[in-house]
Amino acid sequence: MKFIVAVLFAIFSVAMATEICKCPDIYEPVCDSDLTTHANLCDFECEQRKDASLELLHAGECVPEDNCICIMLYDPVWDTNGTRYGNMCMFECAKRLNPSLKIA
Repeated sequence: MKFIVAVLFAIFSVAMATEICKCPDIYEPVCDSDLTTHANLCDFECEQRKDASLELLHAGECVPEDNCICIMLYDPVWDTNGTRYGNMCMFECAKRLNPSLKIA
């Protein structure tokens, strides 16, 4: 009898986990703190159930600059390659990906 109850509990648990994470096939991407793009908020929330440390960064796909947050103040700077950045913070973010960058 205990075996049957255990099997039924396992089946019920799998069914509940599957049921909880049924998400619509709608592409409204969101980006999480691991810089993973999820198809929509529901998909993100399903992953968050597996990893409670995940946080929602923003709506839209993740981009490499997501791990760097800058204010939107336009005070341009240029690197030695001639690339313009909106401000020093944005340059510093780009420099994280390419440490050889230098201000012109």
